[in-house]
Amino acid sequence: MFTKAQALASMQHECLVIQNLATHMTDAHMDYRPTPGQRSLLELIQYLSVAAHIVARNIVTGNWDHAAEYSERSKSVTRENFSAAMDEQQKAVEECLADFDGAALAKHETSMPWGTPCTGGEALVNMCLKTLVAYRMQLFLYLKSNGVEIGTMECWAGMSLPPS
Repeated sequence: MFTKAQALASMQHECLVIQNLATHMTDAHMDYRPTPGQRSLLELIQYLSVAAHIVARNIVTGNWDHAAEYSERSKSVTRENFSAAMDEQQKAVEECLADFDGAALAKHETSMPWGTPCTGGEALVNMCLKTLVAYRMQLFLYLKSNGVEIGTMECWAGMSLPPS
């Protein structure tokens, strides 16, 4: 069984990898978007700075009323303060879920954004953690598309391969 502590540790790892990837961003990259309908790199990091917290708050409250407020607040995130925003999000998720142990999360009923019922534990993994994983990969691909020389290890482990 995947525990709450393991899920939070996995989320912490994702945040660290994302923060490492973000060190490769420059001001010149921030307006990049692969196609007109996709988020810019700036919009992507802004979303990343609140995405997991939005879901964690839903697990606790059972509604999405806070999502617009969090999204609006994310507009203050810049390349310069992104790492701090990711640290704040991780802390906020942990505080949000502090009153839930693994057993409580397994029993707590909530729903996915599209209405499918699930437990709090499922939402923690399927929405908080997987959101960070998915958008971490998008950040990696945006950087690669901008010619940034980074490899697979930076995407998955947050570090470069040691020189051979």
